[in-house]
Amino acid sequence: AELPGLGYIPAAVARPLAGRMAAAQWRFVICTPDGIPICSGITTARPASQRHIGRDPQRGGIVELQLTTTTLFELGTATASGRHADWQPVIGDITDRYRRGILDHKPTTTTSPTNHAGDTHSEIDPATADQDARRRRARAGLRRWVEIRARYCQHPTCRMPASACDQDHRTDYAAGGLTTDHNLDPGCRHDHRLQHDGGWIVYRPPGSDPLTGPIIWLSPLGHAYETRPPPVMHTYPEPGHYYPHHNTLPEWLTHAIKHAKTAQQARVQAGAPDADDVKEQADVDEQPERPRSQYPAEPPF
Repeated sequence: AELPGLGYIPAAVARPLAGRMAAAQWRFVICTPDGIPICSGITTARPASQRHIGRDPQRGGIVELQLTTTTLFELGTATASGRHADWQPVIGDITDRYRRGILDHKPTTTTSPTNHAGDTHSEIDPATADQDARRRRARAGLRRWVEIRARYCQHPTCRMPASACDQDHRTDYAAGGLTTDHNLDPGCRHDHRLQHDGGWIVYRPPGSDPLTGPIIWLSPLGHAYETRPPPVMHTYPEPGHYYPHHNTLPEWLTHAIKHAKTAQQARVQAGAPDADDVKEQADVDEQPERPRSQYPAEPPF
């Protein structure tokens, strides 16, 4: 788990913290094993040990639950066997919404968390989708999805959270741009105005993936800067992957340590002083001892 501003924390610490945020908005995002988001939604379920209270926007905050399709399948199996019983309502609700397609963003095809088979979700009604695409501002579900998949302001040097950014149309709304996932990116108010008042040009190469493709920012001086949306779930090595419990080191590190020890032994056999001894002797030479007569007889206070 991750606390914004504090970094990553163990799951054993995160679960009680999340459980105490019952008044928050609980979002979930389902990702590929590489951390690329597939779909997202909200859940009203809470851990069984926590008293369920209504959503409170003023004191609630946001809890974002990130799972891969494999993890969702494993958690569903674990709760069915009695493990993580306290979180069974949350896991069950997310699994049910994923199966039924009650999501902010619906993929064309997904992988079922129960049998790993292809499962086609029902698409949004075309008439409703056309009406939403012609709105000036995105509805809540689309806005949440854009915030989740982009994470930050899309300017190369900005890290403003997407939840605090404007929803910027790649093709301007006034120029006929639609309010859809493929035409929206988060931009903080400052960087959003750069495009309209500052002379910057922002575009995506034709055919690029909106989830992983590059975004090119052209400055008024003609410099090009490329940025890409970060993955929602970062991949990290498992504990002990490089240094297992039996204390075996990687070959490159073993070779470096052996080389350093060999070089040190050669210096000792040649009679050369150690580097620390040389530094200590130099410090002594640079600071000669003061005669006793120069020390004050009484302390200066």
